[in-house]
Amino acid sequence: MKIRTAHPSDLPAFSALWELAFQDGPEVSRFVFEKLVHPEHVYLAEEDGRLLAILSAVPGQVEDARGSYFYGLATQPEAQGRGLMTQLMDHVCGLLRDQGQKFVCLVPASESLFGYYAQRGFETAFYRLTGTYSHELEQIPNFISKPFAPGQRLAPVQFCFDPVAERAMISSLGAIQICTQSGYGVFMPVEEKWFCLELTHPEVLDCALALWNVPEIHLRCPALPALEGVGTKIPHGMIRVLDPQFTWETLYLSLDGSL
Repeated sequence: MKIRTAHPSDLPAFSALWELAFQDGPEVSRFVFEKLVHPEHVYLAEEDGRLLAILSAVPGQVEDARGSYFYGLATQPEAQGRGLMTQLMDHVCGLLRDQGQKFVCLVPASESLFGYYAQRGFETAFYRLTGTYSHELEQIPNFISKPFAPGQRLAPVQFCFDPVAERAMISSLGAIQICTQSGYGVFMPVEEKWFCLELTHPEVLDCALALWNVPEIHLRCPALPALEGVGTKIPHGMIRVLDPQFTWETLYLSLDGSL
């Protein structure tokens, strides 16, 4: 098996595997390849000239330590079960370690994959909130509501996937930011429901209930210590340490210098 970084000419093969694995359209795979990740951070595993597996390693940083975020891992259906992705991950981790990177992170696509990645050197390190929030409103603090604009800095929360392009996509879908003196949140409308994507203080949820006059807010935000008791805390992201000396206090990943 040959492993190499991608070239711009690899877009058609990359897109074909991406669309097969993730059921996305060509506009999504092109966006990922050309704008979100960039070809120099895409790794291809080939055999006899045929693309068998892909892995993107987006440069990132936890505090002062450089690392990468593994994104869009996919293997051709007929090549699964041969350990190709394990070989690809180990190879890329070796390259990144040689470059001085300290860690790699990823978000398993399903709960069952946490065990798969744990067997390959990853440990759960990032959590998010799920469930709904409802409350008998009493006194609502003063707050400001405004559209969430591209380029705004998100709060330093645990494993916030935060490239500029992601923020622009969220804004284009009508996300709203609510600010109080205690903190803020970012909320996204999906059909007739409102989802909380970022949150730094629970009182902001009461403001959201009052603003849209809805019975509940659906939680999809990182589990900050300040949000203890709100929603259900579930595993979200994992980390594989490349340097035994690497330690961290704040599990916040900034991607590709976007912050």
